[in-house]
Amino acid sequence: MASKSFSREMIAGIEAAALECPLCMERFTHPKLLPCVHSFCLGCLEKWVKESSGRLSCPTCREICKVPKNGLKELPNNIFIVGLLDYITTLEQRSAPTCGCKKEASYFCEDCDELYCRECKDAHRKIKVTRDHSMLTLDEYKSIDPVEKFASKPINCLKHSMEYLFFCDTCKTPVCVGCTQVEHPRGNDHKIIDTKDAFKNFSSHASQLVINSDEKLFGLRIFVSNIKETESVLSSNYSKCKSDITRQADELHQLIDRRKEDQLQNLERSYKQKLKITGTQVSEVELAIAKLSSMRGITHNLVSSPNQVMALMSSSDACERLHAVLKEEVNTEPRESGALRYHPNRRLSKSLEDEAVGKLRGHETYVSSDKSTIQIKRNIEDGRKKFTAIVITRNELDEIIYDMDVMVNGSFGRTDSRQNDEIQMNEMNVTDEKNGRYEFSGSYFAFDRCTLRCHIIDGPNIYKRKFMFGGLYELFTPETKSFNFTT
Repeated sequence: MASKSFSREMIAGIEAAALECPLCMERFTHPKLLPCVHSFCLGCLEKWVKESSGRLSCPTCREICKVPKNGLKELPNNIFIVGLLDYITTLEQRSAPTCGCKKEASYFCEDCDELYCRECKDAHRKIKVTRDHSMLTLDEYKSIDPVEKFASKPINCLKHSMEYLFFCDTCKTPVCVGCTQVEHPRGNDHKIIDTKDAFKNFSSHASQLVINSDEKLFGLRIFVSNIKETESVLSSNYSKCKSDITRQADELHQLIDRRKEDQLQNLERSYKQKLKITGTQVSEVELAIAKLSSMRGITHNLVSSPNQVMALMSSSDACERLHAVLKEEVNTEPRESGALRYHPNRRLSKSLEDEAVGKLRGHETYVSSDKSTIQIKRNIEDGRKKFTAIVITRNELDEIIYDMDVMVNGSFGRTDSRQNDEIQMNEMNVTDEKNGRYEFSGSYFAFDRCTLRCHIIDGPNIYKRKFMFGGLYELFTPETKSFNFTT
């Protein structure tokens, strides 16, 4: 956009965005000023109000503004922006001087503040009301410093058509000579000062406000940056937790699948073993059946033989053989039953925890009470004893760890020295540095007996430390001392 390049290069100290409407992001067209001092194009405001069902709220600060009776056109123009636009237009005309008829410009009318070609200049001279206007050649026009011209451009009072030469410090508005006679009379509760003095006062006050604004903006932007960093940490932890949940589920599935395979293999071994035993017994009995059936058949045939003498020739051996087979013992007691039973492992949940869940969060991710420390630092400021407590969370490997789910809190208050009762215990603000380090501080009088409590909460595990100090009851005498937590 042209406004950006010109504003950066030619308007010293004025931000480029001053020429752009925050709604359309283009150069202002008919800039209108809202009561909250924000400005927008008239057309943009009309569209904004229409989309808001006739309600006018500032698009920048959301302050509710009253729509004028005869429409948004009645809103005051932003004279400052109008002046900037005129200034930019002048600069653009200097870079590409053209007349309103699109021809190359050769003259400049100081009274109309317009460029003219030769033909339009002659026509301008023929008009009665403009024949005495001061005309400059293009070279004379280009020799004028545009910054000085913009700075000295007079602004006239809309009511009296006279230049604003004064400022009513009571009403905080520029005034002309006519205004000082009617609306803002001197000495009648209206303090009238020169515009230069008024701008000097305004500049001094406003410059300090701008400095204060810069400081606050810096702090707010740092805060937003920290919040975004927290969002980044949150997103990272979300991804990690999601991955952990998926991995845990996968490990549980793997464990269940392994146990399923083990159970199926055990079942198959039992089945095959039982099947082998029953198969062997069936083979043994079937062999006995074959032997008995064979001898029974032979003997039966001899008994049924029509030739008795022929039958008697083998009768003795057949009877003896059949008698021997009948005497053979055949085990008809089943060696195995058809029962196959599955006994669910009642310790499956424990096994799951040991083999899968336990692996999900190893000992290196848990806070250790033996390794975690709280360091107490003491000093004296303005006659008051002060302390700073620094908690550092460590794992069993003595490594500093940080887990967003781990909480550290502290409380501090006075103690009744006669009954050793804690009174007025108040929660303390703990600064989490998101690196395994937590810090909080307080102060106490020399002869008070005070109690400091600190807790590290890691899931179901709670580690605590309690101190009583002050006056004769001070239990830690060094200026700096470190302690471990207890469960």
